[in-house]
Amino acid sequence: MEPDTIFRIGSMTKPIASVGALMLIEAGKLRLDDPVSRYVPEFADVQVFGRVEDGQVILAALERPITVYHLLTHTSGLAGDAPHPALEAAYDNLGDERYPLPELMRRLAAQPLAHQPGNGWWYGWSHAVLGRVVEVAANQPLDEYLASAIFEPLGMVDSGYYVPPERAERLAAVCESKDGRLHRLDSSEANQVTEHVLQLSGGSGLVSTVPDYVRFTRMLLRRGELDGVRMIKPETVELMTRNHLAAPLYPLRFGDYTLEGEGYGLGVGVIVEPLAADLAGSAGTYEWAGSWNTDFWIDPVNELIGIFMSQLEPRASKSAGREYWSLVCQALID
Repeated sequence: MEPDTIFRIGSMTKPIASVGALMLIEAGKLRLDDPVSRYVPEFADVQVFGRVEDGQVILAALERPITVYHLLTHTSGLAGDAPHPALEAAYDNLGDERYPLPELMRRLAAQPLAHQPGNGWWYGWSHAVLGRVVEVAANQPLDEYLASAIFEPLGMVDSGYYVPPERAERLAAVCESKDGRLHRLDSSEANQVTEHVLQLSGGSGLVSTVPDYVRFTRMLLRRGELDGVRMIKPETVELMTRNHLAAPLYPLRFGDYTLEGEGYGLGVGVIVEPLAADLAGSAGTYEWAGSWNTDFWIDPVNELIGIFMSQLEPRASKSAGREYWSLVCQALID
């Protein structure tokens, strides 16, 4: 590991894509209450899972349109997993990344939502769809938009969806734990960042370095500005980083795992009950993690940023990055 080691950051892509969407909102090219179908017409007629009766899936019509706000808060009903075993076969190939983003939109819109928009919190495809909305609103491919709007102004020189050959030697190896030891994992998924992939998602796929992600998080900690470059307004940062979920939509649940004491903002998790979260940090701390075992958090009260980068498969529910966070919070108290 070196200071300029490049990491696959998985879902730590989501806060970056969220800032990109919020910049378009400030520019008047997008609104939080815009129906997603304005940008992705396939979602105008999507249906909602109701129940299974006598072996038949019963669907319901939309009670309200999916909005950009629903995408940013993961309350759209666009589930990552099938909402019922009867639908599992239809969900099996949705994660195939060999086709471009518009085709993913068509496939997603053909499946029923897990719930009516706004009626639940379900971690899934919301930010992938947000990436397509951003492309249409910006009239620019997602990778080009994020590069010109965020990476270049912030000096994030090693961040993007692609690692060119001259930088490939700096890409961290992915390891898996097997038989009590770490083994290098050379899978197609781990290596796809060294190729130009067709499907660019607002939910995952970016690579970055610790120095690059520090610049992004410092911008947020400084309420939207870094080194004289204003990215978004302080009021927009506040909107992004406060909890938007009412009980009982939080704490956040991922299958059998629960993030105790944590709600969700616009692309970030937000601590609302620090003690329940088994952390000693401040209420209002916001954070997220990546599937390759990367983590970050920002504590605006103590003006503290934490970033933990590793490359392990699979993602651990109680990750080393979260343990690191707990130790730092405890050290502040001590």
